Amino acid sequence: MRDSIDASMFDRLSLFLFLFFQAEVGILFFFSSRRRHTRFALVSWARRCVKRQAYTRMFSAEAIRLLLHGFQVIAKEGEDARMRLLGDFMQASNFAGIAFGNTGTGAVHALSYPLSGIYHVTHGEANYQFFTAVFQTYEAREKYSEYDIKKLFSEALSCSMEDAFTCMETLFSTLLARKPLHEYGMKESEIKGFTDSVIESQQRLLSNSAIPLSRDEIHSIYKALF
Repeated sequence: MRDSIDASMFDRLSLFLFLFFQAEVGILFFFSSRRRHTRFALVSWARRCVKRQAYTRMFSAEAIRLLLHGFQVIAKEGEDARMRLLGDFMQASNFAGIAFGNTGTGAVHALSYPLSGIYHVTHGEANYQFFTAVFQTYEAREKYSEYDIKKLFSEALSCSMEDAFTCMETLFSTLLARKPLHEYGMKESEIKGFTDSVIESQQRLLSNSAIPLSRDEIHSIYKALF
């Protein structure tokens, strides 16, 4: 397996990886680099939201399987493997859009806004920074809250449920490394301001979260990722 794949490969993947959303009921996890016009997405589900329904779970789950399979193939074989995966990625993107249209976005999306707005980090890449941390915060609050999504990841990645998030991060970092927030220019003194901004201006998204996050939890996420 290649240790790393140049992110410029995603220039040619943006056609079919266009959609973005994050909601704790059908999450489209989307990486994007505006500088290279690169994008790719991962869709996932979770279990509790007033907007969740059988259709969003069904479309989200199938999109996850298609995308994770494709990402694993690219990580193993290199960027040229993308050509035979175009149909799967287009289908996954379509399924993700159907789910997204019925669910909206949540905490990951909310926490990404200050980073995108102040430091001009492409919205999808900004969401990437917070995805795992938010889900681990949910799980810390309620031990089995992420059972469904971890089960789906573990099956798709052929790993234990306990290692599901770790395996996911390992795969993604092979394609596009996740950076600490300070490498985007964020200052430690801004952690409080970012937290306040989310609390004050993103209640529409926070209220759609699977588990409501407190101010202290949001602050802790920024601090841990800084």
